[in-house]
Amino acid sequence: MAKTGKAKPARRHHVIPQLYLAGFTDSGEKNGLLYAHDLREFKTFQAKPSNVAFVKDFYKIEGAGVDSDAIEKLFWELETEAARVIKKIIEVGRLPAKRKDYTILMRFMAQLFMRRPSVRENLMQQQEKLLRMFTRMTASLPDDQLKAQFDRVREQNPNMPEVDLDAFREFANSDEYTIEFPQNFHIDNLMTTLLPVADDTIAPLLAMRHWVLWDAQNGEGQFITTDRPVCLAWTKDVPPFYADSPGFALQDTLVLFPISKRLLMYGRFEGPRGIVVPARGKQVAFINRLMSQNVIRFIYSTDERFVWENDDHIGDSRKLFDVIREHRAKKAVATPAGAEVASNRETTDSVNRVL
Repeated sequence: MAKTGKAKPARRHHVIPQLYLAGFTDSGEKNGLLYAHDLREFKTFQAKPSNVAFVKDFYKIEGAGVDSDAIEKLFWELETEAARVIKKIIEVGRLPAKRKDYTILMRFMAQLFMRRPSVRENLMQQQEKLLRMFTRMTASLPDDQLKAQFDRVREQNPNMPEVDLDAFREFANSDEYTIEFPQNFHIDNLMTTLLPVADDTIAPLLAMRHWVLWDAQNGEGQFITTDRPVCLAWTKDVPPFYADSPGFALQDTLVLFPISKRLLMYGRFEGPRGIVVPARGKQVAFINRLMSQNVIRFIYSTDERFVWENDDHIGDSRKLFDVIREHRAKKAVATPAGAEVASNRETTDSVNRVL
């Protein structure tokens, strides 16, 4: 008799769902192949959606007696419904007519935007900055007040050793320490902050936009997607201080969302809605340029040599690697020895500045 047992929890947690990436494979199915372009390592490789866009245990819940896969299962429900809606759009070549399907699509886009690893990383950086500031403020207290603080902590933790106040002040002001956040801290942030913001704030703002569907014409190139598939961008020139911070509620912004290699949703607060716009080679290349400007690290495409706009003419992905590589070489010459830059931010900044 075959043994049956509880299925092992999934380890590969896809931050970009496989059912979404299926639209960019050669077959249009999730078991098809797509190209992944790594803008950090300058590598291009072919893979199935199951082998890209994942982080091991990213949504895992830690603790005895809990379902470690609960968050993954929570996402599966919306992802399955969104995949059904997207498949229907691809089949009929137009946006959803039913309000329910439209709402599902808006929620899916909003959650995709908020559940990315880079959002978690930004939150960690903010939390760490606040904790370091609090630690320095605590260290600046007079001896009696600082000692009273440690005494209160020791009441809750009797095994806590005595602390030399001067040594603590030196430690706090040195900044030569790391702060680590437990996995469940990130899950709590996801459930109490990120997903509610996605569902209650971003999704309704997305629904207020006038959406049209761009249809890449045969032989005119194909749309790409990235590890930031919901692309928010300005439609006008803004001061450098605001350039990297368009908001979902702001006028003069657009949202791009590729739903397949052939179709892309384009949303603004004005203009026509619900129509289908034929996209020629130049439009496809322009859209791919905008998508590339918002990448964190990976671009996903059906074609190995996808088209993109380069200096007002149509180029391909090989030139994209070249211009980023050239920019980094120049930056390396200008950067003082020992200077460090966060890897995700480095990749994004490199793309934004050269495209």
